[in-house]
Amino acid sequence: MNNLIGVLFTDQKSFNELELHFDFDLLKPSYKLKYIFGKTIIDISKDYTQLKFDSLSVRIHAFLHNLMLWKYRGSTLSFKLRAYAIIGTKKQHTNWTSVFNYDRQRLSFVKRIIVRTFGKSFGILATRVVLEGIFRLKKVMLRNQFSKFDLILLSYGGRPSIQQDFLIWLGKQEQFATIAFQENWDNLTSKTVLYQHPDFFATWGMQSSNHLKLIQKYNGIIVEIGNLKIEKFYKARSQTKSLQKNVLDEKSNTKDILIIGTSWGVYDLKLINSCVKVLNSDKINSRFRIVYRPHPYGRLKDKIFNEINSFDKLVVDYPVKGESTDYRISQILNSTFVVSLYSTTILEASILNKICIIPSFLDVDSNYPIQNFAFESDYFKDISVLEGVYNPTSIEEFLSILECYDNFENYKISNNLKILKHICAQTNTSNQILSVINLASSLSKKSIS
Repeated sequence: MNNLIGVLFTDQKSFNELELHFDFDLLKPSYKLKYIFGKTIIDISKDYTQLKFDSLSVRIHAFLHNLMLWKYRGSTLSFKLRAYAIIGTKKQHTNWTSVFNYDRQRLSFVKRIIVRTFGKSFGILATRVVLEGIFRLKKVMLRNQFSKFDLILLSYGGRPSIQQDFLIWLGKQEQFATIAFQENWDNLTSKTVLYQHPDFFATWGMQSSNHLKLIQKYNGIIVEIGNLKIEKFYKARSQTKSLQKNVLDEKSNTKDILIIGTSWGVYDLKLINSCVKVLNSDKINSRFRIVYRPHPYGRLKDKIFNEINSFDKLVVDYPVKGESTDYRISQILNSTFVVSLYSTTILEASILNKICIIPSFLDVDSNYPIQNFAFESDYFKDISVLEGVYNPTSIEEFLSILECYDNFENYKISNNLKILKHICAQTNTSNQILSVINLASSLSKKSIS
């Protein structure tokens, strides 16, 4: 009889990503698959079960994660920036304002006082006791509904998920295995501290594995599987002979500057304005075209979008649902420069040996210097040393970089592959996923912890 695997999805984004990039039919010969949805039923056509919690339980769970973020705020730079923006005192909030716009999550004055007061060992312990009491009650209410699973897969994006923490806790009670799969590059250092630890954790590469052990204090089984999307970028790097040539559109005789929008969208207009200003300089001989790609889950206001669309020689490339990775690869390959404010696209473009610009010259309301994040953040500092990654702190410096490469029709960028593989392993990720599932399944119904 095939083992029963549960796959938890609590948000549409994670579901879409995995459905697009992983062929679940690979599991069918050996496993029976059942989806687990949270509050929202994401796809009614699937064989699914629903796991919902009342609003009070969700608030207590979120409260615990805020307590842990405050207590361990010194563990990473991103934790500190997030904690001071959301929970910190007025002085801490002012001194540590950053480009990442965490202010939108800032708690009320009373909640900040409570979290800072109880964000210590005793407060965390007391809240855990309460939450685990809720978990025990939930287990009784479910009447062994989840005890039939042999294995549960979790898409870990760093966001607090009471369903995820409950299933990991329940797995230890019912002796079924749990595997967390790292969604994004920064997940283990920038969002939350792990509360419940899954039996297995599948990471992008050695960098994230180190973050798990040193920052998250994880002591389970770690498997480095790479990433389904990034795997295709490695293939394109090895297959494309013209990666190191300056890209020139033969029809229009223009070169593309690809600007990647941010998820919060606050500075996208400023970034486009800065690029337009540079391209109007007399020192730039070539005809450049700006291609602006908004973040697929961005929150740009209509007014800003209208301003962006009013620029001449600007192409807005809206992400399309179900868009292939091959399209992204082609877009980056056809660009001369990639401009992005600390996004995963910097990693993708670096694998393809493109010139990447971190726009630290932006005029932003930030007391934490933008340029410092490249060298002080736990996940980004490794990529900052690559040959093709630049971090200009002024418009003039940005102009000089463009001018330098503009004067050479052919140039070579050869980013260190060892560093890139340290960040994200170069593997057959689908095979690695199957391997870790088979391993975890073989240990199912046994005490792993």
